[in-house]
Amino acid sequence: MIKSIHNFIDDNSDLLPLLAVPVVCVVLLVGIFFGLPYSLGLYPFGPESVQTITVDRLYVDVSGKSSNYMISSDKGIFEMDNSLILGIFNIDELYGQLEAGKTYEVTVKGQKLLNFIFQTYPHITTVKEVK
Repeated sequence: MIKSIHNFIDDNSDLLPLLAVPVVCVVLLVGIFFGLPYSLGLYPFGPESVQTITVDRLYVDVSGKSSNYMISSDKGIFEMDNSLILGIFNIDELYGQLEAGKTYEVTVKGQKLLNFIFQTYPHITTVKEVK
């Protein structure tokens, strides 16, 4: 097997530089697109957990043409957004169920990441009121 690989390389040594550039570009793009967000724990690739939170404040963070539903709680700040990847399309309804001062069991996906390039908070994907 190793001998056949060496024979292929020797026979096609003039084509290898032409093949290497697209292969390296594809590997880098896939690595950056999937590997970086997953390794940083960014939504929707980060860890999932179930937490019980008490909502302090609900607000909408508007920046440019986009806006995000934000939830301030006793466990930190969370974000709510629809996700094509996770198949979540009812965030408007879930966010409308939340009220300040009430306690909820929520499913949280991702981790908080704040720096000069990224600003992301854990995303709430499901909500259930605790009575």
